[in-house]
Amino acid sequence: MEGDEAITSGILVCDDLMAMETTTEPAKTDIQLSLAHMLNTRGILREKNGQFDLALQAYSKALELREKHSPTDYEGISGLLNNLSLAYESVKDYEQASASRKKSEETGRFPPNASRTALPELKKYFEGINSWCLTAQLLIVWGDYFLHISELRESKEKYLAALHQYEGVGQVRYDSGTIAYIYKLGRVAATEGNFAEAIERLKEAKADLLVSGTTNRANRKWHGYLGCWHSQ
Repeated sequence: MEGDEAITSGILVCDDLMAMETTTEPAKTDIQLSLAHMLNTRGILREKNGQFDLALQAYSKALELREKHSPTDYEGISGLLNNLSLAYESVKDYEQASASRKKSEETGRFPPNASRTALPELKKYFEGINSWCLTAQLLIVWGDYFLHISELRESKEKYLAALHQYEGVGQVRYDSGTIAYIYKLGRVAATEGNFAEAIERLKEAKADLLVSGTTNRANRKWHGYLGCWHSQ
């Protein structure tokens, strides 16, 4: 099961978990944050298919969940606002695009701050789903959490595991997902002070972006992210 089908399955699982009496409150928060990440991925898939109105719906719901359940995750919120801005550009709503871009830039100036997490508890519910795409979605959320609390070894481990799901299990390369994971591995290396590895990861992400043949929208997004990181 791949792509949008995996995301749909993941969303249904999240709904089922939220309805279970045995699901703890910390786990419910993590379920909502995982749902936000899956909705963001759904938005990207919708854009690839030219379904920009549906992409806007997915991004807007993801932003709502992230702002409610992790309001100090400034990097994640800023990224969603950036996605909204580019989607609004695609439907020629330049006023909304400008407003979202400005808010994204302002939000991105705040330092990251992670909330309490119960991702190990959430993970056991997902282990029964035979989907490399959905597994990668959960691993990237987990990696982001460890990066936010400066647990760099664990963060790198989760990002590498997510990358393996794409390249090793799903046999997918030169995709926006793999580029994201390579970029994040570079972030970890830079935070560790391993600038040689960080630069190599940056070069790898940029090279994959050029090979990927993604849309102009995706190229603008990733060149922006990689350029900002390179200047830091």
